[in-house]
Amino acid sequence: ATWSFGAGDSDFLIIKLDSQGNIYPNPGSGFYVTTPDIFTLAPESMVTNINITPQSASLSIATPSLTTTTPSLKVYELASRCTGGPTSPFPPQNLTATPGDQKVSLNWQAPLSDGGSPILYYKIYRGGIFIASTTNLYYTNIGLTNGIRYCYYVTAVNSVGESSQSNTACATPISSRTPPSPPQNLIATPGDQKVTLNWQAPLSDGGDPLLGYKIYRGTTYLTSVSSSTLTYTDTGLTNGIQYCYYVTAYNSVGESNKAGPACATPRGAPPNPPTNLTATPGLNKISLSWTAPSQPPTVSGYYIYRSNDNRNYSKIASTTNTTYNDINLASGKIYYYYVTAYNSAGESERSNIASATPYDVPTPPQNLNATVGDMVMNLSWNPPVSDGGSPITEYRIYRKDFGSSYNYSSPLATTSASILYYNDTNVTPGKTYCYVVKAKNNYGESEPSNEVCKKAGTKPGRWEIWVLDYGKDWAKLQFNCINAPESSYCNGGYPITKIKIYRGYSPSSLSLYKETTNYSFTDTGLTEGVTYYYAIKVVNELGLEGPTSSAVSVTPSRQRLNVDVKGLFGALSWTVGNTEYVEFINIIYGAKFDSPQYIDSIDIVTTYVNNAQLVFKCDSDFWEMSNYLQTGTNTIRISKTCKNIVFLAYRTHYAIGLPWLNLDDLLSRQQVTFQFISGTYRFSGNWITPNFNGVNVYFFHSIDSPISGPPTLRAIIKNIIFYK
Repeated sequence: ATWSFGAGDSDFLIIKLDSQGNIYPNPGSGFYVTTPDIFTLAPESMVTNINITPQSASLSIATPSLTTTTPSLKVYELASRCTGGPTSPFPPQNLTATPGDQKVSLNWQAPLSDGGSPILYYKIYRGGIFIASTTNLYYTNIGLTNGIRYCYYVTAVNSVGESSQSNTACATPISSRTPPSPPQNLIATPGDQKVTLNWQAPLSDGGDPLLGYKIYRGTTYLTSVSSSTLTYTDTGLTNGIQYCYYVTAYNSVGESNKAGPACATPRGAPPNPPTNLTATPGLNKISLSWTAPSQPPTVSGYYIYRSNDNRNYSKIASTTNTTYNDINLASGKIYYYYVTAYNSAGESERSNIASATPYDVPTPPQNLNATVGDMVMNLSWNPPVSDGGSPITEYRIYRKDFGSSYNYSSPLATTSASILYYNDTNVTPGKTYCYVVKAKNNYGESEPSNEVCKKAGTKPGRWEIWVLDYGKDWAKLQFNCINAPESSYCNGGYPITKIKIYRGYSPSSLSLYKETTNYSFTDTGLTEGVTYYYAIKVVNELGLEGPTSSAVSVTPSRQRLNVDVKGLFGALSWTVGNTEYVEFINIIYGAKFDSPQYIDSIDIVTTYVNNAQLVFKCDSDFWEMSNYLQTGTNTIRISKTCKNIVFLAYRTHYAIGLPWLNLDDLLSRQQVTFQFISGTYRFSGNWITPNFNGVNVYFFHSIDSPISGPPTLRAIIKNIIFYK
């Protein structure tokens, strides 16, 4: 559908409506059309289907066309644009009513149109009757009756006139006030022919100020007190009869539930307090005495109260006498007391406070400690925590052998009160002694201190040094004591912790060189042919140092090792075509020691050499290569500690697989067999011990890797000598 403006028309307002004909909550969803001669639809008409096609760039909608079937659209012609004059406003929007206590609060929104003339005010109607006007968008109707439903509508007024009525909004006022909650913590305290009540204010006043409290004895109302009064005394009662009470709080709304019951039985008056309390100290006790109070009231007995700090008192006893002995107390500690009198009516006020400090024997000395010195046991301690209320006169030292008992009737020694140490010089090194100390005052002797047990000690005895072995550039030294090293003479009663080694180039030029914990020491890096002097001192666990040993000397030089050289002699066999060849050869030389041995070098004496280069192996070390052999004496530098060592011609070790063999196993075999990977070569032989007597000679062969022909004679050996 389309429509256009009539003569003089200039604007239309299009408003969305829901299915009931009400304006959508967002009236701003309407839009204005400002270009004339576009639509042909009469004002105030209802449409259910509209197609809007803008024919001018000034049409203020976001999309070029709009089609809708629901909600409906209602079109109003704006009179101000049609006739040139204002009209009455549209009605106010979205009126709401909120109930309160004897009131209803109204809120609304301005009309969609003021009719071309500003809104002057709003008129509020209740039940169709005008009740007020306002320029605001809210109004509170007060003075209403809670529980009655009230309905309202609002109109808008401009200079032309009054709008139609808004939507109707209804509400029922309600009250938020209640009676207060009950009073809290009601207690009843008996007296002589009276009961005193005390309570605390309610948790809630019900939203209305408290007016006061009502007091009930049983079900009988007694009286009321103001809201600021939280106590009441019921007098004229009969002693010995129980009375029970309730209390309520009230405000203008009403009275709370009852607090209680709180019950009490009135009684006669308690006694007057005792007077003249005194406290007299004794041995772990305090004796109390006091004067009885004047009577009446009568006195049935007395309660005694005690405190350690004059703040927190505890009842410790009751008596009918006017004296009391408090026993088994800690000495040197102050105690405070007061006394009360009591009868059937209750307990009196306190007497005066009296205090005293009981005395006793001292507490034990503290932190006894023993330090071992050279033929002395140094004892020290701290004073007791308490002298028992009497000054310390002396300290008594007691000693026993380890595993025996103390004789407390016979101290080892005594010291004055100012001396907190003692040095026991009557000791035997290596023997263990135990000590305790007691403190004494005029009342007796304390319990023993903590016990300390220590082994007596002294300086170690004289140790000696000698040269156990030496080589070209090293010397091995051995240390020992003339007695067993663990004897009290040798170690002073305590284990040796280090040995100081002194070295020099003469007995008079010795200086500290090294320290060790071992009973042997190998000095390396020495100069061959130079004489070195050595001496030692030993130090024990106490840090005490023994005398210097006598000096020994050594001149390093190459020393021949007594060892049986082994040679692997056997047959190498192989087949070429149908012919089998056999050749007897020596391929490996070596040595096996009972224990690891330092090897400085090996001399190999030859009478013939054929391009011979050696490789050698020490235990599980890697193979090492030497220089080529020459005719005559060849020195092979080893400088290793070995248990097993072998040497053979270069590449032979690969041909027979030796890089992966265990030398200890190889040198221990009676018969040795090698099956070569390439060809048909096979070696089988035994270890022999060459007799190097200056005449005999022994062959030294090599096998190429991979093997492809007969072995090669590399050298003729006349002697093999090991040096350390």
